[in-house]
Amino acid sequence: MRMARVLTAYLVLLLAACGGARPPQTMDALPVFPEASELPAGANPLAEQVSEAMLAAIGANLSAEVRLLQLPAGSDWASVEQFYREELADTDWQIAEELTSAEGSLTTAGWQRGALAGEQVLMLGYLPASPDAAPVLIVALFSE
Repeated sequence: MRMARVLTAYLVLLLAACGGARPPQTMDALPVFPEASELPAGANPLAEQVSEAMLAAIGANLSAEVRLLQLPAGSDWASVEQFYREELADTDWQIAEELTSAEGSLTTAGWQRGALAGEQVLMLGYLPASPDAAPVLIVALFSE
């Protein structure tokens, strides 16, 4: 939970420091990991807590969309990260290495695009499978 607060605070600073306007991208326009499906409500309380912490920590000038995805059995962080790196490689999304982290069971990576009033940050959070839950991908899109 602490990690989610630290990453969210960093996102606020990152978005506040950038400049230039660009039409925002929507969550629906982002690639979705193959065979991922919406996580049913209540299926993974930790994923829901991380999502809620991200939403609670953003500033008044920012908006956020968070999507919780249940990944296919056997999906690991390396395959998820590789998929998004490939899908976003030829776009205006730039890798934000400072959003890459692995603390406890939460692993994250991020991208940013645009500047000033059009700055956006895409953050992925991966929670591995547990004995009673499939792996989960948290997809968060922060917009200024």
